[in-house]
Amino acid sequence: MGNHEFQITSVGNGTGSAVGFQGDILGSFSYTTASITTSGTQQEAPLVTTPGTTLTIFDSSNIALTGNLEGVDIMTQGGAGGINTIFGTVNLTNIMYAGTDADLKALSQAGAGSTNLTFQFNPSQSLTQLAAIGTHATSYSGSISAVPEPGTLISTAAVVGLFGGLTHLRRRRRQV
Repeated sequence: MGNHEFQITSVGNGTGSAVGFQGDILGSFSYTTASITTSGTQQEAPLVTTPGTTLTIFDSSNIALTGNLEGVDIMTQGGAGGINTIFGTVNLTNIMYAGTDADLKALSQAGAGSTNLTFQFNPSQSLTQLAAIGTHATSYSGSISAVPEPGTLISTAAVVGLFGGLTHLRRRRRQV
């Protein structure tokens, strides 16, 4: 997979032009233990990204789609966790792309998107435990859904679930 953090494994109905494209999430995510709320075995907290955190996807001509990525929330329950899975808030903005790939053009024309990631740990780790240890190796998968601007008629069939199979294929250290 080269030096990239993830590879797109499916798009919408699985026949999208972006399947096989690779990309990166550059920046860091953090939360404070003081902000953690607990309900049963689930813990959640507001997630903060460093300024300039970006999502980048490279097309077959190595032209990059970029967007600003913001943290929204993080949660854990047992051995699973998620980022932006509680509310599904718009957290991908300023999307830019100058290439010709239809899937990436549709996402950039929407102007904004909602991203979420799921991750897992074995043995199980709570947010409190993850914060105490610091940096962790894990794998993750996620999705991106385009959010058309009000009044814009964009075919959501082409972009909803656009990166439904955005899958991390190698373990990567990520500070949470």
